[in-house]
Amino acid sequence: MQQTSRVEDPEPLITPHVPHATFSTPDINSGAGDTQGSVEARSGWLMELGLRANEWDHMERTALHTAAGSGQAAACEALLLRQSEASAAELNLVDAQDWQGATPVHLAVGHGSAAVCRLLAAKRADLQAGLEFGVTPLQMAAEKGHEEVLNLLLADVVQRGGPEAILPAIVAARVSDGRGAWLLAAAEGQLGCCKALRESLSESELGALAPDRSGRGAMVLAARGGHTELCSWLLQSGACPAGLAEIDSCGWTPLHAASAEGHKGTVEWLLEHNADPMVGDEEGKTAREWAELRGRAAIESLLRKAEKAKS
Repeated sequence: MQQTSRVEDPEPLITPHVPHATFSTPDINSGAGDTQGSVEARSGWLMELGLRANEWDHMERTALHTAAGSGQAAACEALLLRQSEASAAELNLVDAQDWQGATPVHLAVGHGSAAVCRLLAAKRADLQAGLEFGVTPLQMAAEKGHEEVLNLLLADVVQRGGPEAILPAIVAARVSDGRGAWLLAAAEGQLGCCKALRESLSESELGALAPDRSGRGAMVLAARGGHTELCSWLLQSGACPAGLAEIDSCGWTPLHAASAEGHKGTVEWLLEHNADPMVGDEEGKTAREWAELRGRAAIESLLRKAEKAKS
């Protein structure tokens, strides 16, 4: 695709259609109050700059992929306007897939742009379409901490399938590690997303939040990542029924996980909340022994004192 000379305008679109490009057009949600005429004008600029709505780059991405992936709602609207003027035989941009099967929705979710997601949904894009290996938009939003997008996706789940569709959507796990949206948010310390997911579930549904392929639940994953604030919320909210006694398939407790990974602050918090330093894993190793094996001297010293106080 050839980029032509720059068009002189007060709101330039100067980026060619290439991967990771960033459109510099003003966003339609910026409060500037776009008119239909201004959107049509930007659509014309796109054409003059060589950005054709129905062409692909070497990654099989359209200009809409690029605009959605950089959160540029105004550019997305202009491209969709251009496509709506094309013949019915033209590419359906909102469902176009790149070489990995990603649609503009997936890129908008990954960027955290709720505005673009809403725009695409208004054009009948599927906000729940999964990728290969069990990856879903809900998982992507939860893992990256895009709370506004997550809430938008949860509302879409309810609209499509009713409240009973929420739990299956949350527990749907990707193939690589068996983690769904709940565990992905916990592993990354995404407190806001964890709260949103918890609020969408009833008390009776909490027991259906299964561990990942390594038997790790939300508390072990949060401790493993050193996410002390999230650990505190999980304990106080009752979102993890086993609490600090949660164990994975190797017998690791949250204290084992935090100690082995070197998260001293989390270890201190766990001990303050009565995590048992004497518990051994399936090999009989305590959290202190794992800290010693991993060269975590400060944590080992802390745990040694806790063991002495316990004995």
